[in-house]
Amino acid sequence: MEKKERKWVSTSLAIGIYVIGQALAVWAHFGCVFFILSLILFTYWNTGRRRHGEMSAYSVFNDNCERLAGSMTAEHFERDMLRQRR
Repeated sequence: MEKKERKWVSTSLAIGIYVIGQALAVWAHFGCVFFILSLILFTYWNTGRRRHGEMSAYSVFNDNCERLAGSMTAEHFERDMLRQRR
């Protein structure tokens, strides 16, 4: 199997398992709780992982709180809104 085909099969298998689980949870009057817990798990599993040396979009997570090039700061916003020259 090709890698792309395996991914398609695993995704469809996961969706099938989820639908069966949701149906069983609804049958047990536990459907809303199952749905909310599955949304939380889906969100957790789809959060990205940074590679070594890759900067975060949020400067507080970077070494020395370093900003990404071209990011908007409060100082830029104030300067532009108040039309101040420095």
